[in-house]
Amino acid sequence: MRMQFGSRSRHVPFSFSCLAFSLLISFATAHAATQSVPTGSDPQANGDNFQNAVSGAACGDTIVLQAGATYATRVTAVNTYGPQGYPFELPNKSCAAGQYVTIQSSQAASLPTGRISPSNIGLMATLATNSNSWVIEAAQGAGNYQFIGIEFTNTANVTANNGFNPTLIMASPQYIPYGNWSHDMVFDRVWIHPYDDVTNPSGSTRSAAFAIRLDGANQTIKNSYISGFCCYQSDQPTVIAQSEGIAIPTGPGPYTITNNFVEAYGWNIFTGGAGAVPNPANQTTISGATLTGAVFANTSNLLVGDYVALRVPAYTNTSNISSIAYVVVIDSINGSSVTYHGVGADAIRSPLPADGTTANWRGVRIVGMTVMQNTFSKRAEWCSGQYGVSKSVWEMKDGSNVLFEGNVVNIPAGCAPINPAFATNQDGSAPWMATNDNTFRNNLFLGLGRMVAVQGYGYHSSVPPTGTLTITNNLFDGTPRVSFIETSALPNPTTKWVVTHNTVRGVTNSIFHDISDGLQPVANVTFRDNIATSGAYLFNPNSSYPGKIEDHNVIINNSGSAAPSYMSGDFVVTSDAAVGFVNVSAADAGGDYHGYALASTSPYKGRASDGTDPGVNLGLLDAALSGTGGTTSGGGTTGGSGGTTSGGGGTTGGASVLPAPTNLTVK
Repeated sequence: MRMQFGSRSRHVPFSFSCLAFSLLISFATAHAATQSVPTGSDPQANGDNFQNAVSGAACGDTIVLQAGATYATRVTAVNTYGPQGYPFELPNKSCAAGQYVTIQSSQAASLPTGRISPSNIGLMATLATNSNSWVIEAAQGAGNYQFIGIEFTNTANVTANNGFNPTLIMASPQYIPYGNWSHDMVFDRVWIHPYDDVTNPSGSTRSAAFAIRLDGANQTIKNSYISGFCCYQSDQPTVIAQSEGIAIPTGPGPYTITNNFVEAYGWNIFTGGAGAVPNPANQTTISGATLTGAVFANTSNLLVGDYVALRVPAYTNTSNISSIAYVVVIDSINGSSVTYHGVGADAIRSPLPADGTTANWRGVRIVGMTVMQNTFSKRAEWCSGQYGVSKSVWEMKDGSNVLFEGNVVNIPAGCAPINPAFATNQDGSAPWMATNDNTFRNNLFLGLGRMVAVQGYGYHSSVPPTGTLTITNNLFDGTPRVSFIETSALPNPTTKWVVTHNTVRGVTNSIFHDISDGLQPVANVTFRDNIATSGAYLFNPNSSYPGKIEDHNVIINNSGSAAPSYMSGDFVVTSDAAVGFVNVSAADAGGDYHGYALASTSPYKGRASDGTDPGVNLGLLDAALSGTGGTTSGGGTTGGSGGTTSGGGGTTGGASVLPAPTNLTVK
């Protein structure tokens, strides 16, 4: 039984409260203990000892696992679905802020201070699952655990008994009641992989789909290595695994994902997509529903303008997609009488909601993500087409206040896009999902097919976007790509897209491409100070970007036609030679990316709107990649030296690894 502690208000003299607080901290510090888990030759007995240590640990304790040893879960039964069992449980200990239960390798002090790799396995301890269940799972409300120098994997027992692991780490409970998600979990210098990626890296099956589900509040993974998630399921060799590196279906955030290597074929990062997680304070029942209004049993937190999901039996909406909710927007509130209007593909219709239908609004959203200095990778052999379509580097179905900076996206040419804004009300039940105020800056994109920015996916009803989507000072190499950004957005006159100081090579179709065919144009785009190849259609079509501000870009027009009049404020050339790059041919071939800088003889030196060079500022890019800082101000430069687009460093199972910067600052 877990004890729940409530808060009590009392008035005490200030000096006494300070003394009590000091004594509490002293008591906690004095009683913090370090415990080495008894370890023998039986991994399951070791696992029992580990679970006992975790269950008995106090806040502030350190649990030490022997480097090179394995601590495995037990199998309770084997049936036609594979080996059954339970994960190691992380109990809710109600630790104070800053007090962690630390679980670490006995050789943690010998590990690199930055990103680890599989070559460090001799310094790590292993936590493994023998069953279809995951390795660890946090209890409801559990928090303040940190793992240092741990390998998370499964064992051959899983596949020997026709099993499969949906995920290896469950950082929150599988089913999270509102407010009971885990919090303050830290995964530092851990390696997460399916065992068969080591024993048979060229094989066509894998025994696990997700590396880690990081759902929760204030969750962190840093300096870690995620590899080998791909291919067909080991238990069903004709079913393609839904392979994901870091999955965050729900949870309030914030999240910190810093200086990791993340390799997965389906999605390197996936956020949202779980459907509604209602807030009980924003939930009620309705009665007497019409197409324009209803009686709400509770309106205390309801606001005019709220998007409300009315849960109804499954139906097919106007986009010909199955939905489980009607979506309405609140127009007025007069006591319990509420008026509304339907909106989008899930707009209210007949048959009307029955009395007692549940109404939800402003449920859980993912807000606050810092994603910095990571390397995102997909192996070339995975992108041959035999495993279907690689969906994305990051599919952001939900996520606001995101900073994506200093990352290297290094994937085979055209293997997948990245979705910096892809708001999706997954099944109709969560129209509040949004991708607002996100910034993608100072990143190196090698091989990436394109960006896809969809703020409000038209298949279901969603709240319009707000704030600003900023894409600045990014470098896209010479890989042929259909477009720079594919676009679609619900209308909102206050939202902005700011696209500045990027260098984008290899565009074949268009710089911007409206994939909604004019149904969801994007207003208020600023496209300024970039260097980009035009593709055949430039802005496709330009009418989908009303109010666009476009000037001071260097456009390499490879369309075969004269530049359109809307580019009168740009510098339009017809060849790379006319731009005056330092060494563009070598950079396009995978050499030093500083070849994309403007040479001192370029006619466009200092011609950006801010007096700097158009295109990417390589000094800022280098600083962000190395973790030494960087801002969004300023334009291109010849600064910096070295650095290639070909990668280097160690490998695991055929995966190319870019070395972590030696002067990394974790932010």
